[in-house]
Amino acid sequence: KLALREPASRLELKEFDATRFVDVSEKVTAGGIRIEPLTALQERLSDWAHKLWELRWLVLKDVPGTAPWERETFEVYERESLQNPDFEPAGHFVALDGDRWVGLSNLWPTKAEPHKLWCGLTGVDPDYRRRGIAIALKVRAAQYASRQGYQQIDTDNEENNPMYDINMKLGFKPLPAWLAYELTLKD
Repeated sequence: KLALREPASRLELKEFDATRFVDVSEKVTAGGIRIEPLTALQERLSDWAHKLWELRWLVLKDVPGTAPWERETFEVYERESLQNPDFEPAGHFVALDGDRWVGLSNLWPTKAEPHKLWCGLTGVDPDYRRRGIAIALKVRAAQYASRQGYQQIDTDNEENNPMYDINMKLGFKPLPAWLAYELTLKD
């Protein structure tokens, strides 16, 4: 039986109009939240990698999937993500409330398609959801991608995940979906 439907979607950056979301970004800023590129945090904080790992886990465990997420060790995260040759800190954005890391959105280049970025994970601390932070993060990421000369951002989301609706609101267009099936074996 079908266990998960995960539509892919694409944002054509030449069609993206960030000015449509100025009010959301201003509301987020007025609420005391600031968004910074990871590069700025790397310069100031020696423990940035652990903070990013902690935040990633906080938001990842709510991402729909076919099985519960298992937390990777920091060493595995560091090796598979931070030491990944495609890791681009300038394309990672963090939302902060004072010193508290409350949201993230990250972009990854695709060597096979150098005009395109992949949005790997966007998420917000459950205590901070429904405040526009995810939209503000994705707008900031799209602005970065445009300035860098990229043409597209691709991503995928489980179709009932609120992040899918956010992507549609931002102007992402649906592409074919990934389908995950579940097979139950009888004794």
